[in-house]
Amino acid sequence: MKDFLEIFRFELRFRFRQVSTYIFFAVMLALAVLFISTDVVQIGGGSGRVQGNAPYVITVAGTILIAFGSVIASATMGTAVYRDFEANAHELFFATPISKAGYLLGRFFGAYVVTAFIFSGIPLGFLLGTVAPWADKASFGPFNAGAYLSFIGIFLLPNLLFIGALFFIFGALTRSLLAIYAQGVLLLIGWGIAQSLLSSLDNRVLAAYFDPFGLGAVSQTVRYWTVSERNMQLVPLSQHILGNRALWVGIAGLIFAVGYRLFAFSKSPLVLSRTKGAKNKGAGPLEPSRLLPRPTASLAPLASASGAGDFFRLAGFYLREIVTGVPFLVITLAGMILLIVSAVNADKIFDTTVYPVTRVMAATIRDGFTLFFLILITFYAGELTWRERVLRLDQIADSQPISTGIVMAAKVAATLAMLVLLNLVLIVTGIAVQAVKGYFNFEIPLYFAILFGTVFPTLLCLTLLAFFLHAVLNNKFFGHTALILVSLSGAILPTLGLERNLYLFAGGPTVVYSDMNGFGPFLTPLFWWSAYWLSFSIIAAIVANRIWVRGTETGLLARWRRSRFGAGSLAALALAGAAFVGTGAYTFYNTDVLNRYETSKGLTKLRAKQERDYKATWEKKPMPRITAVKMDVTLYPERGQYELKGTYTLRNKNTVPVAEVALDMDRDLTIKAMTFGIPATPGIADTRTGFRTYKLERPLAPGEETTLDFHLAYEKRGFRNGGMATNIAENGTFLTQPGPTIGYQPGSEISDETERRKQKLPKRPRRAPATDKAALANTYIGNDADWIAFEATVRTAPDQIAIAPGYLQREWNENGRRCFHYKMDAPIRNFYSFLSARYAVKRDKWIDKGGKPVALEIYYHPAHTYNLDRMMAGMKAALSYCSNNFSPYQFRQMRILEFPAYASFAQSFPNTVPYSESIGFIAKVDETKDDIDYPYYVTAHEVAHQWWAHQILGANVEGAEMLSESLAEYTAIKIMEQKDGLARTRKFLRFDLDRYLRGRGSEREGESPLVKVQEQQYIHYPKGALAFYALSERIGSERL
Repeated sequence: MKDFLEIFRFELRFRFRQVSTYIFFAVMLALAVLFISTDVVQIGGGSGRVQGNAPYVITVAGTILIAFGSVIASATMGTAVYRDFEANAHELFFATPISKAGYLLGRFFGAYVVTAFIFSGIPLGFLLGTVAPWADKASFGPFNAGAYLSFIGIFLLPNLLFIGALFFIFGALTRSLLAIYAQGVLLLIGWGIAQSLLSSLDNRVLAAYFDPFGLGAVSQTVRYWTVSERNMQLVPLSQHILGNRALWVGIAGLIFAVGYRLFAFSKSPLVLSRTKGAKNKGAGPLEPSRLLPRPTASLAPLASASGAGDFFRLAGFYLREIVTGVPFLVITLAGMILLIVSAVNADKIFDTTVYPVTRVMAATIRDGFTLFFLILITFYAGELTWRERVLRLDQIADSQPISTGIVMAAKVAATLAMLVLLNLVLIVTGIAVQAVKGYFNFEIPLYFAILFGTVFPTLLCLTLLAFFLHAVLNNKFFGHTALILVSLSGAILPTLGLERNLYLFAGGPTVVYSDMNGFGPFLTPLFWWSAYWLSFSIIAAIVANRIWVRGTETGLLARWRRSRFGAGSLAALALAGAAFVGTGAYTFYNTDVLNRYETSKGLTKLRAKQERDYKATWEKKPMPRITAVKMDVTLYPERGQYELKGTYTLRNKNTVPVAEVALDMDRDLTIKAMTFGIPATPGIADTRTGFRTYKLERPLAPGEETTLDFHLAYEKRGFRNGGMATNIAENGTFLTQPGPTIGYQPGSEISDETERRKQKLPKRPRRAPATDKAALANTYIGNDADWIAFEATVRTAPDQIAIAPGYLQREWNENGRRCFHYKMDAPIRNFYSFLSARYAVKRDKWIDKGGKPVALEIYYHPAHTYNLDRMMAGMKAALSYCSNNFSPYQFRQMRILEFPAYASFAQSFPNTVPYSESIGFIAKVDETKDDIDYPYYVTAHEVAHQWWAHQILGANVEGAEMLSESLAEYTAIKIMEQKDGLARTRKFLRFDLDRYLRGRGSEREGESPLVKVQEQQYIHYPKGALAFYALSERIGSERL
């Protein structure tokens, strides 16, 4: 006991004298404050009416911070024993009569208490975040001490016990700092593998137990909690949580017990010899662990006459040290396993997988390994920077006639080469997964384009920054922490309204690759932002080279005074500086001169201003209604532009004259002409919101008609800071009603009550009751039209097909455009779209019971043939079911049109259904595994909308979506039941039930009865379908 207490107190004294302890505490405190007091809190589950400091949010957000803060735990727990060997203090300890138990337990619990102090910044940060000056106080509930105590007792301390035991024992046995770091990476990779394997609805109970941090158990316990339960109830010690905590605390005890058994008072680390009976022969306290490569010479190769030769020899030497080390090999193997598991589950919908097309595989690598690449850069940059000093060989190495620049460049090159090799291994693994799954269109150049063209520039910038930070701070842990904080700033600063890529390190567009449209509009801004940040990173690297620690002088100012910029360095600095300034100026010109720079918060304020300025005056003012639309759309997909000429026929259906007309327009459109049939004078011209008014020379009398002729153009100018326009695409244009709408549009108002409160707006009224006569005059999808006559000419690129609702009247070529003229022979809803792409077409027909033929067409990307038969069968089945049970189909055709993967939905327009490539075209439905055939289901749902929306549509009153979405969802389920039988349909209903019950936990207003549903997707989709299905079971489908 005496040994324990002395070592325990010594550990506490040592740790609490270290500045790093308080810096780590401050980091956890700051992150917790930001989680709670900004929009980042949504990561922890605080959405809808769930309060920002609800017990549920405290638990989930806190546990996430523990998981990602494990790198800090590795620095405190993992080095408790390692530090003695690094400082050669182990000989003193081993020479004194202390017990192994006293030594290990004293070190462990001392480090554990310090780690607990550091992580106490999480609950303290949550508490301080609720009173932060910038926080929305109304989004928090009253202080609940139980929420914090429950989090600390059930999650914080047990989690630290597990990860602490893991890092402590691993560090004690290997005595290798890099091996400790690698253990942290493996922990996160293992967590990711477990989550991916157990993501299925049927595996939730297993997920509850196999999550070492307890999030799976929490998710299972509170999965179906309502908003009030999440706000008021403490996360209970349920069966799942109790079992999870007992399991992982037990594993922590087992780890410590095994480690205690294997630990020996020896100067050498544990070696698992392949030779039976082989003994652990020490090689001195300075020898790295066998879990790291043992250099053939601890010193790097001696200088040669050639600087280039020195560089390549050193880079090869450092690279071999990395890639032959067990940590890298184990991390690589674990990464391959994670990729395999993630690829199997990538893009699943209803537990149905997709074909492993290359864009999905490459995106899985990119999205799943970004964090691990950052961790590897952090660790290996630090290890290479400090390598010679850790091995006590720095004085010898610094005396060699090799320039500092070559040494640093070799270390940078070795780190980058490690990342290249890891990416190549992951590419090979991805190809292997494709082959095993029977997919052989590998598209290897696409792997390289995505991973090395769009991801690697960021990795390069981070690598150069890492060496710069280590050179400046000259403290390994501070360098690690600084790099991680810089990386996190890219997620945190935008929540504070700081969104410019000019100061978000390595900022740039989020690149989305589509099989249809390739890299689309993203490559140009990616190139310029990458050039900008690479220039900055090169400047940082040049500075790092000048202040690199060499010799005995380690102070930053002294190193700076000692440094000299030679002609080469000055030239490189000047070139990089010129590139940095030049690319920065060019990007600023694009984002702020050619385009408007607006933050998301700024856009929200603009919407609030529009409501304050125009709602009171214009919302109730009588407006004419559109009765006919004639459009002439000229698309320029090759340059991302379009022109729009159109004529609206407007009729005054009011009982009073209309003297003024308000228009709501896309503010990115340029007005080339705007003419009313009755001469009109422009009034309001708000170019920021697109709201405009015109005063007619004479009022439009009740029942009278006039016209509105307009000529609009979307002219692409450079690129924006974010939010690339994807609706006009080189291959896969999808425009929805691009023309002006008539009157003030309440649909553009802020709907979130929390945001409305922040903007000092009144509570937004919910939809009117079904008895409100004024609301009954409009449908819920628009207030400016009823039924319209529709006609459109669409002009596009010569190699593309353009489609709009209506029947093709003729096709011709004119002025280098391929032209299509469509016209409806009966009125339709004022709801239409224009699409254009290089389509292949699959054709068939369906004949109704009266003998009327209906042409069926699927316009698809030529490579996406996997599910065309399923979609065609879905169209036929839906047309048959709806025609036999509801009413005749009103059109002579039905078309599905694929569009790029920039969105994941299908949408039903008159006789036309745009359908994303990401939600059905690449689905891999295995009938032998009872997979849900969701391409068939989605098709049936959208075709059902030809009845439930395009024949019957709810007014702008409560319950409107029940008549469209609930009935379309129910109809699709009944159609699917006819094809797949009751068992598979029950599986789908389980998903719908799960969606509904989970949805209640993010409710923003209060759950409405189905008949009064108001823009609540979790009600009008799954609950509505379940209710109608249950009713059909009770009274019969025919009667329903």
